[in-house]
Amino acid sequence: MKRNFFNVFVVLLLALVLVNAVQPVSASKWAQEIKAALVPTTISYQGLVKVDGQPFTSTGYFKFAIVSSDGSTSHWSNDGSSVGGSAPTNPVPLPVNEGLFSVLLGDTTLSGMTRIIEAQTMWLAGKNCRLRVWFSPDGVAAYTLLSPDRAFASAPFALVAENAVDSDLLDGY
Repeated sequence: MKRNFFNVFVVLLLALVLVNAVQPVSASKWAQEIKAALVPTTISYQGLVKVDGQPFTSTGYFKFAIVSSDGSTSHWSNDGSSVGGSAPTNPVPLPVNEGLFSVLLGDTTLSGMTRIIEAQTMWLAGKNCRLRVWFSPDGVAAYTLLSPDRAFASAPFALVAENAVDSDLLDGY
């Protein structure tokens, strides 16, 4: 009898500790945490650069901005300094091999890339926004605006959002 009482006491004590230790999480907070974990804040971009008609090989210096379709409004740039479609202040040095380079726009681990790309940025920019890129072979010479500005295509994560039929169950997330 004493043993059963002790076991019940221990179980009740553990239940009390667990109830007090676990804080309820709202559906909205949970949805925000899931969303943050699932949706990357980077956009993959690859390109080709040539200097005097020849594919460039070395460290190249790039500046990136997401602009309106007419290029007159800056929605995002690698360092947050682009205004009115202008070049950002700071470059992003990237390795270029036989003219080919690759970058994750918004990857703040890269030198010169201080801004992530938030979903709100792309929402405000709209479907007709463009990526504008400037290049310098040494970071000292004048930067050349690469043309044309590049349109964005849907990313796999954006296509998943199209199927968010039951989003109202998670406070709109």
